[in-house]
Amino acid sequence: MIRYLLIERNRGRIFRYEIHYFDIDFSSSKVTTNHQFIEDNLPATDEEIQLPSVPPTGSELHQLQLENNQLYHDVAQRSEEIHAISSQVVEIAQLQSELFDNIVGQKELIQQVDTAAVASNDDLAAAIIHIRDAIRNTAQMRRWVIFFLLVMTFSLLFLDWYNV
Repeated sequence: MIRYLLIERNRGRIFRYEIHYFDIDFSSSKVTTNHQFIEDNLPATDEEIQLPSVPPTGSELHQLQLENNQLYHDVAQRSEEIHAISSQVVEIAQLQSELFDNIVGQKELIQQVDTAAVASNDDLAAAIIHIRDAIRNTAQMRRWVIFFLLVMTFSLLFLDWYNV
């Protein structure tokens, strides 16, 4: 909440307070303002000292009016700046919300990639086992083929020697 106070004085006595409140709701992107005017029925405080009343001259009135206008314009400019800043803060909050949503989406995507990597790692381990079995089967097949060829060769030699 941002507050500022505008005080008007007349002959040394405060006769009006103007308090501005700005409430910024980041979840709904709302900026609300509340203006509160407290008129002449303010109780006097210890800090408030009555100055001797001297009727102001025309040049003093003009100077006071110029100062009052300048102060009012400064406060109005600050109010506009505060409103601009509050709208920028709301925009930043929206961008952060979008960033958070994207990060949550990336988390789900990363979990899917991790699950796929674990599954492919398991498939790779199973493939290595099958390749080892295939290499063993190929080696055993070669042994049987060599044994069969040797038996046939010796059988032919024996039949050739026996028929002579």
